[in-house]
Amino acid sequence: MAVDYIAQLKQIAYSYPDGTKAIDAISLDILRGGRIAFLGNNGAGKSTLFLLLNGILKPASGEYLFDGKLVDYKRKSLFELRKSVGVVFQEPDNQLFAPTVYEELSFGPMNLGMPEDEVRARIEQVMQVLDIEKHKNKPPHLISYGQKKQVAIGSLLTMKPAMLVLDEPTSGLDGEHTEQMVQVLDKLHQAGTTILLSTHDVNFAFEWADTIVLMNNGKIETVGTAAEVFLNEAALEKCGLKLPAILQVYNMIAHRCEGGKLPKTVAQLNKIISDL
Repeated sequence: MAVDYIAQLKQIAYSYPDGTKAIDAISLDILRGGRIAFLGNNGAGKSTLFLLLNGILKPASGEYLFDGKLVDYKRKSLFELRKSVGVVFQEPDNQLFAPTVYEELSFGPMNLGMPEDEVRARIEQVMQVLDIEKHKNKPPHLISYGQKKQVAIGSLLTMKPAMLVLDEPTSGLDGEHTEQMVQVLDKLHQAGTTILLSTHDVNFAFEWADTIVLMNNGKIETVGTAAEVFLNEAALEKCGLKLPAILQVYNMIAHRCEGGKLPKTVAQLNKIISDL
């Protein structure tokens, strides 16, 4: 059975105008419907890579295929790419500009010339998924930081992107809003959306992601499942990352439960401990 990749990067490179090499010959296959977390220290290239995925930046060299088609960076190609790939920036204030939340959600589909009844239906569906209907008539700058992040996501969901790319979606959120964000991401994934995100939270990445990509100095250090990546101590050290707390605890008791499956949640860890 053929593997279904929604996006493929082949030797992609990018340097900023001042000569700083941000992405250095990266090759990466992204599975359709996957949950992919990108980890790495500041300056690793995660944010730049995300802008390349949406076509905001054009690589200096290499090839980018989306849905099996080569992105040629002509107007039509970029238009189709940006309909399919939504990017949510780390700071929602950089993305929100409309007078009300409702108008923010309507901007994308209205700009595409969709019928008003379809636009309204999409907005109602997105507000329900994100639980933001009570804010629809408020100016975005008057709602909380966590709510702004949800509206920024919603402004892209009304476009029904096949792939959603989020730069530090849980950054700056308290525990309650972080949990709400995870629930939103889970709903989107269950609906078939491919989700890519960057994060500095190794605990969240370990529990949530199907695939983890470690980046360092504009390169991909390693790619694999959570277990594969977080058992690669050399790669973690090179990228300045620590083990998730659950694995730190698990390692202290591992000698008593050899051959067991690595726990990804506190509940799974509790089960291992109770079975000792």
